[in-house]
Amino acid sequence: MILSADALATTLNAEVLGSRAATARGVESVERARPDQLTFVRDARNWEKWTSRGAAAAGIVLAPVSLKDEIIKVSLAPGIAVLLVADADLAMMTVLGLMESAQKLPRPGPGVHPSAMVHPSAQVDPSAIIGPECTIGPDAKIGAEVLIKERCSVGASCTIGDCSTLHPGVVLYAHTQVGQRVIVHANAVLGSDGFGYRFDPAKGGLAKIPHVGNVMIGDDVEIGANTCIDRAKFGSTRIGDGTKIDNLVQIGHGCQIGRSVVICGQVGLAGSVTIGDGVMLGGQVGVADQRQIGSGAMVAAQSGVESDIPPKSRVIGSPAEDMKVSIGKLHMLNKLLAHRSAVAKLFKSLGE
Repeated sequence: MILSADALATTLNAEVLGSRAATARGVESVERARPDQLTFVRDARNWEKWTSRGAAAAGIVLAPVSLKDEIIKVSLAPGIAVLLVADADLAMMTVLGLMESAQKLPRPGPGVHPSAMVHPSAQVDPSAIIGPECTIGPDAKIGAEVLIKERCSVGASCTIGDCSTLHPGVVLYAHTQVGQRVIVHANAVLGSDGFGYRFDPAKGGLAKIPHVGNVMIGDDVEIGANTCIDRAKFGSTRIGDGTKIDNLVQIGHGCQIGRSVVICGQVGLAGSVTIGDGVMLGGQVGVADQRQIGSGAMVAAQSGVESDIPPKSRVIGSPAEDMKVSIGKLHMLNKLLAHRSAVAKLFKSLGE
C-alpha cells in the first residue's frame, strides 16, 4: 500500500511541513524506518532519534503539533514530509487501520463449510460463516455476521452475538455466552472446569468440586490467544463490555471483571476475584482468590495481590502495596546499602 502525505493530511486533519508529494510504502519504528517508509514520534526524544539518522530516516513522519517549534528548526530534505497532528499515537493507529484494511483477505461467503458439523437443533444465522472442521453443538445460537474460523468447537447451548469472530482452534464449553463484536484469538478456551478440589476422608484423596455455572462475555471484548476463562461453580464468570485480555491469561472460576479492563499477558486470577471498571493489570500479575480490585486501580507488572485494592490505587510489588510507599522503601534501602561501609566502621569503633 502506498501512503501519500497529501492524502494522509486530509484523513488526519494534519498540517504538513515539507513535501505534500512525499510517499511511503510501509510503516516502521523511528529507529528502523527507511526513507520509503512512514514513522511517528510522540516526544522530543523520539524526534531527536529521527533527526540523528539523517538521509536514512523515514520519509513521512507523524508528529504532535506540540513539537512544531522544534521541528521548524530543522531544514527538511526534499521529498520529506512531517505531518503535525493533535496526537501522534492516535494518528498512527488510523494509518495502521488503513493498512490493515488493505491487507485483509476477502471475507469468505456466508455459510457452513462442508467439513463442519452443525447439530440440527443449532440456530445459525444465514449471514454467519462456519469454517472447516468446526463443530456447533445442540441448541447453540450463532448471530448475524459471525465468523468462526477453522477447527473451532462451540458447545451445547452456547450463544455468540452478532459480528463476533472466533479465530482458529477456539473452544467454547457448553452454555458459554459471547456478546456482540467480540474477538477471541486462537486456541483460547472459555468455560472449562474451575480448579476446585477438596480432601475427602472417605476416599482418602482429593474430590473434584462440580462447576455447574458458565462464562458470560460482554460486548466489544477481545480475548488473546491461549487464554483460559473457567466457568463458575454456580452463577457466571463475567467479563464486562469493552475489556481487553492479552495472551496466556488465566481467569479463575467465578471472577467478576468490569468494563474496559486491561489485562496484560500471563496474568493469573484465582477464583472469585472481583475487578472494577477501568482497572489495568500489568504482565504476570497474580491475584489471590476472593480479592477485590477497585475501579480505576493500576497494578504494576509481576505484582502479587494478596489483599483488596482500593479504587484508583497504584500498587506494585509482592505483596502489592502503594507505589509511593514501595518506592520510598526502595530508596531507603539503597541509602542503607550506600552507607553500609560507614555503619560497619562505626560499629567496629564502638567495639560491637
